[in-house]
Amino acid sequence: MINVDEQRYRLQPNRRRMYGQCLLCLMLLLMPMLGLAQQQTALPSAAEREKTLSKAQQLLAGNSADDETLMSLRQQLVVLRDAASEVAQSGNIEARAVEAQLESLGPPPAKDEAEPPELANRRSKLQSALARANAPVRDARETVQRAELLIREIDAVIRSHEARLLLTRYPSPLRPARWVTALDELSEYATQLQQDIERKMKESGRNGMRSDELLQGGLLVMLALLLVGVVQPRMTARLEATAAGASLRWRRWLAAVASNLTRLALPGGAMAALLLIIPMLDLTPVSARAVATGLPLAALFVVMAHWLGHTLFAPTLSRKRMLPFNDQAAHQGVHLCQGLGLVLAAEVVLESVASDHPFSPATLSVLSLPIIVAISLLLWRLAFLFLHGRTSQSGQGESEPEESIGLLSLMAVLMRMAALLAPLLVLLGFVNLARQTVVPLILTLAELGIALFIYHLILLVIRALGGNRRVEDGTPSLMPILIASLLVVALLPLLALTWGARFTDIAEVWYLLTNGVQIGEIRLSLDMVIMLVAVFSMGMLLTRWLQRLLRVTVLPRTRLDSGAQTAMVTGVGYLGMLLAGLIAVSSAGLNLSSLAVVAGALSVGIGFGLQTIVSNFVSGIILLIERPIKEGDWIEVSGYSGIVRKIAVRSTRIETFDRHDVIVPNSDLIAGTVKNMTLGSKIGRLIVPVGVAYGSDLQRTREILLAAAHRHATIKPHPAPMVLFMGLGDSALNMELRCFLKDVGDSVTTQSDLLFDIYAELNKANIEIPFPQRDLHLRDLDRLLAALQGNAGRGDGKADSASLPSS
Repeated sequence: MINVDEQRYRLQPNRRRMYGQCLLCLMLLLMPMLGLAQQQTALPSAAEREKTLSKAQQLLAGNSADDETLMSLRQQLVVLRDAASEVAQSGNIEARAVEAQLESLGPPPAKDEAEPPELANRRSKLQSALARANAPVRDARETVQRAELLIREIDAVIRSHEARLLLTRYPSPLRPARWVTALDELSEYATQLQQDIERKMKESGRNGMRSDELLQGGLLVMLALLLVGVVQPRMTARLEATAAGASLRWRRWLAAVASNLTRLALPGGAMAALLLIIPMLDLTPVSARAVATGLPLAALFVVMAHWLGHTLFAPTLSRKRMLPFNDQAAHQGVHLCQGLGLVLAAEVVLESVASDHPFSPATLSVLSLPIIVAISLLLWRLAFLFLHGRTSQSGQGESEPEESIGLLSLMAVLMRMAALLAPLLVLLGFVNLARQTVVPLILTLAELGIALFIYHLILLVIRALGGNRRVEDGTPSLMPILIASLLVVALLPLLALTWGARFTDIAEVWYLLTNGVQIGEIRLSLDMVIMLVAVFSMGMLLTRWLQRLLRVTVLPRTRLDSGAQTAMVTGVGYLGMLLAGLIAVSSAGLNLSSLAVVAGALSVGIGFGLQTIVSNFVSGIILLIERPIKEGDWIEVSGYSGIVRKIAVRSTRIETFDRHDVIVPNSDLIAGTVKNMTLGSKIGRLIVPVGVAYGSDLQRTREILLAAAHRHATIKPHPAPMVLFMGLGDSALNMELRCFLKDVGDSVTTQSDLLFDIYAELNKANIEIPFPQRDLHLRDLDRLLAALQGNAGRGDGKADSASLPSS
């Protein structure tokens, strides 16, 4: 049988977790002020440290302390660890001074070398002084190690207790006799409440409710009803009408946000008015103190569920709907959210009642069953809505992204699994496990909904301020991704608390982030990473600004060609990146001397596995410095011919004349043979072969070719064009027109123009351009004809014999 005190503790984790989430949100908002107001705790004396550490070891060894004692001791250990860690990290000024004196003496001599006696004596004294100065630092490091070990052990013990309580089996509520027992205990609790209230009224000298108290309570109730029943509907309807019909965009958005917040502020004010009645009457009995404490949280859940349902589903404003549902599904979604808020409030009230009154385990199991079943039914219905109530288009007429649809489907599957599993667990007696299955899931849905609202609100503010036109016109932008990433980071602690993590776990993660993780002799921390990224980003921005200044303002005023300008801008970019990295590492305080062994191992890996990449990188640097080729050159390499478009560190991009891009490794351009037609100048020679028939007037042909060359504007007059007689061919007299072009890039078009002109002039001069001719000689033609005729005769005879009838 489970005792009463243990049972009270078992029904409190969910409510504590909810309060912890609210406290975490408040701390995130007040963190800057808390950081400014935080003062460094002095490290206790060695005796006090040993006393605290020994006490923790004894409690862990005895294995008899409760969780509250362990948590209190853990907090003491955390304070001690933080103070010792501050001393260990900051070091000792005396030790640093002695280290500076040792460095002034130079490095110690080798084993086989002798040092002057005075210098050796001085070095020995300084080393002894350094050891004495570093003693407090060593003690602080030892304290940090022991405290961290004990903190981990305490966390393990507390987690084991929570796991055992989570798997505790209650009596099953399937037996009817336990329902009767539950009704009896509820009646007993109601009677005790009545008696406690009467006793408190007698103690205060009141026989009943005073008229002023009734009047004040009635006014608060009327105020709550007025806010919810009259003010909110009218104000919401007016703001929604303004949001739908306003001509100015900022007025529409402002009215939509005000309408949304009205559904949160006015019901919240109504709930606050109702809750004020309890302290005003001052009749809270001892048996209902936990209930009075839990009612504000229950009211908060009801109000938040009402607001969140109207925010996400927006049944009256389809254009502002954040989830892709039609109007009917949107109304159902609002009702389901309100229902989940009510059952979650009932769960909080049940935990509070169980804390005030010693209910039996069977009664708690019976009371938990209706709440779990109601939650399961609502989750099942909401999952069905997520799967089948979606519309193909959102309220704004745009297709919903596949990522959001996939997230809705995943949440629907999880809700269905929880809705099926939770009632079964309650019937089997695992009440706490059933509650842990559904309650965190509801809180997760609420947190995701709030994060979605904040995401849309931030984008709305950006659009209103006109700070991101790409977000405004719908073009791809990194701003939504950045906002979503920040929200995910902020949401992770809340989700961890929702699913069972303790506040101390979040604080431990924050301690690791701020104090860093030791990797070898390097300690990486969050502030170090932020400093590293910030300085490197600033260096890269400065480098990009300097590159733009050189490209746009400085280099165009020089006599450098475009290739040299591009090479200089690229070199400045690489140099700026290198300097930014070095300055960032130095600013972050990283000591890279301990990475010498790693660098040696990497050099071996580079020599074997990355030699091709390194070769291409070095070749790219050589290309930028020596410039055997530059952008805009016409080159031939590795069987490809084209124009160099870009020279990068690893490769060079060549655009062929077919408009194809060819990526050539830089090592091929350095180690291979490259033909550059435009390295020194763009002048190039053109050879046009021409063949004329035997017997043609060669002198007239020569004049025609030279005249065609002189008439063309792309051919240089000096050196003068020439015609060469290259040989006697099989069918033609072979001649060549050789000339030099002003731009070798015009060789194809120039050759085409010359051929058109030469062909026309040769036709006018009746000079024949021959084509290959062959003579075919047939021998023994008579014998061949006779053989053909014989074959034809035999074929006719066979045909006649085949046509005779058979006898």
